[in-house]
Amino acid sequence: MRDEEIDNLTADEVTEIMRKLCIPMVFGFFATIHRRSESRPNGFTDDDLDDIDQKLEDSDLVRWKQDLKDHFRKA
Repeated sequence: MRDEEIDNLTADEVTEIMRKLCIPMVFGFFATIHRRSESRPNGFTDDDLDDIDQKLEDSDLVRWKQDLKDHFRKA
């Protein structure tokens, strides 16, 4: 596959191809104990956590696409 083709893949397509090729997929992970602080007296809000989750998903997809590009360059 060419880089341009990989760039246009959806997350589901990337996942399917990587699984078929047995390329390891590393998932971003965020954990918190909702510690309160002066700057976050109520801990993380649901919106904060949703934003963090979306950023992790986006960065995972970017990394996986790069992994696919690297794989096909070696092939």
